[in-house]
Amino acid sequence: MSGGGAKAVQNHTGALLALRDYGVKYDVVSGTSGGGLVALCAATCMPPDVMRDVVAGLGNSDVQDRRWFWRLRTAMKATSSIHRPDTVRRTIARILPRSRTALKMPCHVWGVDAESWDYVDLCAPELGMDLHQAALATMSAPGFLPAMPHNGRYYLDGGLRYNVPLADDWYEHFTSVWVLVASGRGDNKPGYDLLTNSIRALNILMWDQTDDVLRSWPLRMAQASKTAHVIHYPQSDVGIFDFQPGAIEAGYAAVRDYMEGL
Repeated sequence: MSGGGAKAVQNHTGALLALRDYGVKYDVVSGTSGGGLVALCAATCMPPDVMRDVVAGLGNSDVQDRRWFWRLRTAMKATSSIHRPDTVRRTIARILPRSRTALKMPCHVWGVDAESWDYVDLCAPELGMDLHQAALATMSAPGFLPAMPHNGRYYLDGGLRYNVPLADDWYEHFTSVWVLVASGRGDNKPGYDLLTNSIRALNILMWDQTDDVLRSWPLRMAQASKTAHVIHYPQSDVGIFDFQPGAIEAGYAAVRDYMEGL
């Protein structure tokens, strides 16, 4: 499940509900950014109906700090962001258990080491993150949330390196892979202020990598006599960091249309 802000959380939630309704089962989940949060929910075996109800109850105030004095103060710090992590932490705690023992299937959630720029599996046991930390780190997009500290290192949104979290050798190990893509070049909020342009630049960076994956992975899987199912949700002109009416339904409809076209 790709990154793509709040829109990704909504789209992926609808998609997993549709996959359940069409009888698709999965053994491993992988996600980055908003897709990482949904991957963690799926790996705890949260029922898709419950996930839909939880996500449907979320709004921008659950992930964004709207107080102008905080945003002005933190925007002046090079190491900070326009939103406080505490707001997102509280929302994560409402959705996910903290302990790694809650994971019922293999789960890979991706981030970037802010110093080495390595692509890091935040769920790797040797890293020692709990589920709340992994969820916060994978969503720590620069400018939106500050880098998340852990054991003397700082971690950023995995979408900065690979927005679609597929390991290079996975096509060797699975008979089929479902690739759920939430972001695209058209996901741009109107406006030309500094913040909007920064988000637009980040989105284009994510899409460049996504485009490479969408070209290469179906071919790789086909060469190995396996299947890659790629589902790209409708784009939006509202902006990926805002929760959007109908985005859960759009994720469901994208999977439904794909399944009915098979």
